[in-house]
Amino acid sequence: MVIDPTNYKIAVNLAEAAVQQAQANAQNAEREAKRRLELTDLAVTVERQQTFASSAMVAQAQYQQAVASLDQARVNLRRTEIRSPVNGYVTNPLAQLGTTPMSGRMKSRSSTPTRSGSTAISRRPISARSV
Repeated sequence: MVIDPTNYKIAVNLAEAAVQQAQANAQNAEREAKRRLELTDLAVTVERQQTFASSAMVAQAQYQQAVASLDQARVNLRRTEIRSPVNGYVTNPLAQLGTTPMSGRMKSRSSTPTRSGSTAISRRPISARSV
């Protein structure tokens, strides 16, 4: 089963752009801090040097947050394809169009052909790996 991935693809694109922006900001802040640290006390105060150094650390943290958001967006996109842990046919799907699945909550009934020709029916929760 495949959930419409459009919104998840857009989220990945937005997260990629946020990573690029955060990376550029972090690099710029790092360069500014480095330039300020190389100046003498006559050109810039110690307080300003510390301000630029902390701004560089904040920008680096924002970059790391953007990378984590991108990773989460990619995971969510991969989860738009739901795979069953068993072979068979879904005979009673509880997931419907417009429903957002939650790990461990959605269940479906699947029938698996057996060697004797009869059908075995199993009811399994969707795991976090398959959502």
